[in-house]
Amino acid sequence: MGMGIGVVLMCILNVGKEADYEMEQLKESEDN
Repeated sequence: MGMGIGVVLMCILNVGKEADYEMEQLKESEDN
């Protein structure tokens, strides 16, 4: 059970990082 939660947390963190990267790209494209 503990491992499952750890995997889910890892996935959420990875998705969060991806989302932050996407937001940065959108902001840069808007500035240009």
